Amino acid sequence: MQKFTDKYISNLKPKVKRYEVNEGDGFSIRINKTEKSWYYNFRFEGKMYRIHLGIYPAMSLSEARQEHRRLWRIRKQGTNPARESRDARNAATVE
Repeated sequence: MQKFTDKYISNLKPKVKRYEVNEGDGFSIRINKTEKSWYYNFRFEGKMYRIHLGIYPAMSLSEARQEHRRLWRIRKQGTNPARESRDARNAATVE
């Protein structure tokens, strides 16, 4: 697996079909014709989840790594980070 750097990410070019590059521990970037999106992919209680972290370059590599690490720790503590992420989004829209 490729260790992500800003140069590596900025050099990723769109292809005919969207594709995804993984760094490890579920941290990945998906490239399509119009954008590059950060994701955290993980399994919790036997089910696969994918959390959208943000869009590059609006969310930098370091910000995406920080958010990935935060969600990874939540999963390691035995909580589903997808639920945590959804609850945080819902709380933000209520305010």
